[in-house]
Amino acid sequence: MTNTAQFDRNAFAGVKPDLDSTLAVMGARLDQYLDAFADDAALQAARSELQRLLEMLKTIRLNGVVAFCTELEIVLGELVSHPDMASALHREVLHHAMLGLTSYLDALADGADNAALRLFAQYQELQQLRGLEMSFELDLFCPDLAVQLPQQVLGPQFEGDPSSRLKALRSQYQQGLLHLLRQDGAPAALQSMRQALELNGRKLLGRIDQQIRAVTEGNAGEAQLTLNEMLYLIGRSHSVSDLVAEIKQTYALDSYLPKLAALPPGEVSQILGAMRDVLRVAEECLEHAARGNKVARNKFIEYAGQLAAQSRQLDHNTLQYLTQQIQTFSQYANGPEQARLIALDMAMALLLLRSGIRHYGSLDNGFQEQVRILSGRMQAAVQRQPEDARRLAELVHLHCRMQQGDVLAHLFNEMLANLQYVEQGLSAFFSDAARRGELTGLLRLLGQIQGGLRLASLEQAEQMLVLIQNCIRRFVQSDDIPEASESQALAGAVGALESHFRHLAHGQPGDAPPLQAALDGLSGLQQVHAQPAIASEQPRISAETQGAAG
Repeated sequence: MTNTAQFDRNAFAGVKPDLDSTLAVMGARLDQYLDAFADDAALQAARSELQRLLEMLKTIRLNGVVAFCTELEIVLGELVSHPDMASALHREVLHHAMLGLTSYLDALADGADNAALRLFAQYQELQQLRGLEMSFELDLFCPDLAVQLPQQVLGPQFEGDPSSRLKALRSQYQQGLLHLLRQDGAPAALQSMRQALELNGRKLLGRIDQQIRAVTEGNAGEAQLTLNEMLYLIGRSHSVSDLVAEIKQTYALDSYLPKLAALPPGEVSQILGAMRDVLRVAEECLEHAARGNKVARNKFIEYAGQLAAQSRQLDHNTLQYLTQQIQTFSQYANGPEQARLIALDMAMALLLLRSGIRHYGSLDNGFQEQVRILSGRMQAAVQRQPEDARRLAELVHLHCRMQQGDVLAHLFNEMLANLQYVEQGLSAFFSDAARRGELTGLLRLLGQIQGGLRLASLEQAEQMLVLIQNCIRRFVQSDDIPEASESQALAGAVGALESHFRHLAHGQPGDAPPLQAALDGLSGLQQVHAQPAIASEQPRISAETQGAAG
């Protein structure tokens, strides 16, 4: 039979909004406290929200998560009682715990098994934080005991007197154990012990059923803990017999014992940070590759391979599919024309990967669907298939999904940060022309911003950016000193773009009128500077022509 989680999924769905709300408030208060370990009121508020969360979890019988949150509550209680013990390690461990808890509940809402052992790494960190040397997976192992047993095991368990039979088996087991400890005929002793415990599957399942009934009648003491331990040991064992296989199948033990992540949360964070660094330079290389830079194309292929290799160290079914698609299609960027064919979709894939890294703990099926859309578009591009309405609709849908997922807001914030750095660099150059050599770095930043503007289809802002690039490029390639009017126009253009990005980052319409005014002003100023260059070029050409004629 197919076993489901012990809790009621319908009840869970009903309280999930309240769980999310409580977690959000708790997380905000905890962050407020962890910022400087000074806001005791924020810590008390976070603990109160956690206690409220615990009551909701108990109501829907998420027992494994209750055990995890109880440990978290103990840690917060110790900080309340001993505020001087707070450390950077507390900040790191508590952040891991909150991320793990939020991700677990989100995955549960998406249909994942109720396997609280996925929280064991964070649980272990919490216990180590308060000085416990050993942690036990069994603490989070809470399988559903109310399963439907095979009909043939529900009848009498033994022929004759069950008590006498069990006493005889226990005696046989104890004698075998005694011989084993004395190293007296160890192989025979082990065989005797095995035979004493070799109840068939039906009888063992029936015994478990009897104990479950005793628990429900309230007269079995700690029998449920014993049952949990028994099932945990069976679940962790290899299926070496039909007995073990039958118990595992009946209680669906594999669903409660997932393969745990090979890396602790701290190392996962390190891998994600390394991927973020590689992704940044890969994005830069893609922009240059689309413009025909062969070195950048080769570098982009190399970085795509690094991203794929890094993602393979993470949990399965997270970023692997996306990075593999990026690596696969990077091979097609072996020429300027081919690179341009996939540039836009590849840029979106890299942007999606940036979002996936940022929201690693809460990736869902929707994320993989976005990867599928982009993969299909790149496949169509390299096969030179004409654009059709269906693929265009998918792209628009993806664009909207990315906006809803706060991806573009993150992009605008990054572009804003780069633009502010450009503004500082220009100001330094206007004050000291000897710093002309630093302008080349500003052009690289503007190139990154331009890639984001193309992705977001912000044509007016891109026109402004191109004019700013032209001005800076002229300063790099000549000894021109900007006049006051040009300095003011450039500063106004950068300021208008900053305001535009700030509005977009907050989900508001762009500040278009000031942007257009700055665009017109800078465009007119560049035309004035272009005329003397044209006039000086004409006599030179004329002289060359006369010299050739002579």
